[in-house]
Amino acid sequence: KVTVNTIDGGKEYIYEIFESVFEREGVYTVTIQSVDATGNVNSNSTVRRDGGIDDYPITFVVDKTAPSNIINDLLSGTRPSKNIFNATSKLIHISFTDNIARAHIIVEVDGVKVLDLSGDELKKHLEDNDGDIVFNVDASNNYQHIVITSYDAAGNERDIVEYDVLVSANGLVRFYNNKPVFFGSLAGLLALILF
Repeated sequence: KVTVNTIDGGKEYIYEIFESVFEREGVYTVTIQSVDATGNVNSNSTVRRDGGIDDYPITFVVDKTAPSNIINDLLSGTRPSKNIFNATSKLIHISFTDNIARAHIIVEVDGVKVLDLSGDELKKHLEDNDGDIVFNVDASNNYQHIVITSYDAAGNERDIVEYDVLVSANGLVRFYNNKPVFFGSLAGLLALILF
């Protein structure tokens, strides 16, 4: 829709583009062009300024999709027995992706922020780690709760991703915290004693 107003003997053109045109996700570049009665063309892609011609396209992104966080070597959920590691520390790799642009990621272990990356710091971390977010989980006598929160450049927040992990070089700690094995062993031992 074009509205024309007369201002100080000249004309002002107001271009209105309906929101429905931009419903789909993606990168949009809008060029607005006017042709007067004598055939002169003016557009936002050829604006005269300071004796030269500059390019002023209107470019923006429509992004409604939240980013993705995937830890390939951990299972999500509460205390899965697969997330037990015989080690003094465990290096964790997160694949942090987005359909347009990643912006911010926060990683907490047992309520303590171990990473809070955005801007140039995020870019450098990704470059230094082959495109992954990398952090270390030290050994503990108990499961440690990992919480990952991330945002893309449009402000979309990924639902919080949570993992529980046990890192210990102590076999008794791993045995005790692996509840299915621990209680199964107790039940087996009790059965041997009673029968």
